[in-house]
Amino acid sequence: MEAAEFLNSNTPPNARVETYESELFFFLQRPYHFPPDQLHVALNRQMVLKQAVPIHYDPLATQPDVVVVGSFSRMWQLYRIVPATPGFRLVRSFGVYDIYERIDSY
Repeated sequence: MEAAEFLNSNTPPNARVETYESELFFFLQRPYHFPPDQLHVALNRQMVLKQAVPIHYDPLATQPDVVVVGSFSRMWQLYRIVPATPGFRLVRSFGVYDIYERIDSY
């Protein structure tokens, strides 16, 4: 898995990774943050049951060093604010994964 290999070799050992792509967890040798399980329940209510359930999730609240956007988080639009956030920049893409890193000056 190229994305995990890149993160493991190009980020500090204590770099926190924010992602909703659970398949990465097996390969990451970095601490990571995954959105709470209840968020997935709310997202399913929105999509499957067409309920107007508000989504309150700030992916930057835990101050991640890296955000990985993949097919699952893209489908739910969980990290749509990251590309527009001045404190992050896209550093690499591997297939469906876009890797954004925090810019220290922000």
